[in-house]
Amino acid sequence: MQGLMPYSVIFIDDDPLEHHLVSRLLDRDGRFTLRCFLSVEDAEEAIRQDRPGVVLLDSRIPPETDHRQSVATLRSLGVAVQIVVVSSVLNPQVQGQDGDLLFFEKDDVTADMLAEIFERRS
Repeated sequence: MQGLMPYSVIFIDDDPLEHHLVSRLLDRDGRFTLRCFLSVEDAEEAIRQDRPGVVLLDSRIPPETDHRQSVATLRSLGVAVQIVVVSSVLNPQVQGQDGDLLFFEKDDVTADMLAEIFERRS
């Protein structure tokens, strides 16, 4: 990606340890800029301003019990972004694509997987 803008990713997870792990994964790769937030509300302004290509969204961010309300809030921002719902434990029947959402176990998130998502969107 020499000379090209890095891929912009926003990660929303209520666990700072997860922020650290994803940051280490993407920082070593060099193709990405990453901003981490503890809640959807904390990330809203950055999503409006930065218009990231991908939002990695933890499947359960308090006070919500699942991803549906968080996804609805993200969609209401009016920013075209690929939302990837990630979970520590994901039912194998759910992993993959459901409409315009992607679902992955956190352990399956890799820099190459994210780069592939960006390349498909181009």
